[in-house]
Amino acid sequence: MTKRSTLSALLSNAMDKMGYGAAMVKCRQGTYRELDKISNRNNKDGPCTRFTTGGKAEGTARYFESDIDHMHIVKHVICSNEPEHFDGSSQITLFKVENEETPPGYAKLKLLKQNGNCLKEEIADSLFENSKGEKYISSIKFTENIKETTIWLPGFTAQAKSGPSSPVSNGYLSIDRVVSFNCFLPTDSRNWPSQRSEHTWCGFKNRLDISEIEAHAVPVGNNLSADKYLEWRVSYTKAELFLILSLSQPELKVYILLKLITRTVLKPICNEMTSYLMKNVILWVCDRHHSPYFSRNENILDVLQCSINFLRNCLLANVLPNFMLPSRNLLRGRVGLHENKKLIHILSNMLSSGPAMIFYCSKVKIAMHAILTIPKIFEAYSEFRDDIEKMIMVLCTCRARLRTPGVSQEQYDKLLLQDRIYRTTKLKILTQIGLLSPSTEVSQDEIEELIKSTKGKYYERLSRMLS
Repeated sequence: MTKRSTLSALLSNAMDKMGYGAAMVKCRQGTYRELDKISNRNNKDGPCTRFTTGGKAEGTARYFESDIDHMHIVKHVICSNEPEHFDGSSQITLFKVENEETPPGYAKLKLLKQNGNCLKEEIADSLFENSKGEKYISSIKFTENIKETTIWLPGFTAQAKSGPSSPVSNGYLSIDRVVSFNCFLPTDSRNWPSQRSEHTWCGFKNRLDISEIEAHAVPVGNNLSADKYLEWRVSYTKAELFLILSLSQPELKVYILLKLITRTVLKPICNEMTSYLMKNVILWVCDRHHSPYFSRNENILDVLQCSINFLRNCLLANVLPNFMLPSRNLLRGRVGLHENKKLIHILSNMLSSGPAMIFYCSKVKIAMHAILTIPKIFEAYSEFRDDIEKMIMVLCTCRARLRTPGVSQEQYDKLLLQDRIYRTTKLKILTQIGLLSPSTEVSQDEIEELIKSTKGKYYERLSRMLS
């Protein structure tokens, strides 16, 4: 093996020990899928279906590493630019998608009929009638009209709304919630899969599967549009997740590295450098350059270099096409001239530094150093931290199972403490992180006071470990 291949293999091993190994990634993916199933089953009479997106659903983010992203899809609401296909459905609210005069990736939603019962009042209060008597739904008004009870979470309080998101927080963990509509568009309007080779990385059958996945209308307009209050963004979140889950483990690690570099190096320069941009970078790179070479751990550095070079070229041209809708430029109106120059400069320096580019990310640098200097200690800590995160996933499952409509905060807290799995797992975590002596016996009556008295240190220690 060459020195570069050896360093790539070391980097891959370090990422495994940082909590990004295949087993932990699959554990997170499976847990958040299960949490959605439980939530939707418990709220089957509610107005929305929940779908976890972002790093949690991908399995690429540790528990406290980023916010949890939830998409809440309103039931019995359909948007389509071929609404005649849904004329036979009586109990639905139907919007026509009009995107001929909107920026790529955005649309206006014209109301054709409102027979669905879900969020009927919120939709009605968000309608805008033009001079022709046609009714369109305002994305801004709809976001403002969403009631907190629609997507209730015990223990969380509402935060200031940001764009389409209605975030909540419990003081330690934030959840970004976006309410959206199902959006059905013909395949040719997506440029998928007709403009891509039959031999691309995700395979012809998968591309056909993707073309059948519904899109979603998200309540946010283009910031550069005069009519942004009427515009909705067309999102292909489910299809993008499908593609990310199709990546090989080495490709997925490069995506995680791009996110880490963005958070520590690029975002301080320009706040518009987001994980979503990196998702599109890795999808384009894998689509254009995929070969068995990309799926080997010893070549991770080469794939990372290719990805950084692609991002640099996009910034030079000020164009990063959206992978699912290439006509939409993700950099349009986002990066100022001064920021653009600084980003290009630092990416150029990274590329010129060769394999040492990875040391721009301090977390990775520390992990690689630990593997070389204290391998047994680091291995033990890695296993300990992964076990803690798995136990947190168990707690999350318990919370989801017991979180049912109509239950007050006080009742919910009591139900949790009465649940044997929740109680024993919580005590085990408290013992493992040093907040409870292994020899201490805690009665059921004492557990509530113990949890309250250690809450601050509990979240502080877990956050430091898993962020």
